[in-house]
Amino acid sequence: MAKALYPKKRYVAFKAIGPDREKVDSMSAWRHISDSLFMFLGSLGMSRARFKKIAFDEQSKKGVFRISNSMHRKTLGCLAISGAIQGRKARLQIILSSGSLKKILGETNIPAPKKAGN
Repeated sequence: MAKALYPKKRYVAFKAIGPDREKVDSMSAWRHISDSLFMFLGSLGMSRARFKKIAFDEQSKKGVFRISNSMHRKTLGCLAISGAIQGRKARLQIILSSGSLKKILGETNIPAPKKAGN
């Protein structure tokens, strides 16, 4: 497939905020994001969104995921209206959105994800 035909992607950085933010781990954050997207977009929207987990830092409670450019605004809206994370008094706040993973990791101080095979 030609490079111009590949779907464009956006990287979104987020952080957990609220009184119970210390109880949020990577598994609950990813589950919250995927459940919220599924409830808001449905199964067809999820496949179009091409959601992929990139990184999550347990200490700072910050993370990064990838989403398709066409579903970017709907995804941000979905996370803005989503409630508590698995019943805890915490929610996810969007920090930054960019087309470059290098920019996201540099500005948010999230450790780079480990490559497969290393």
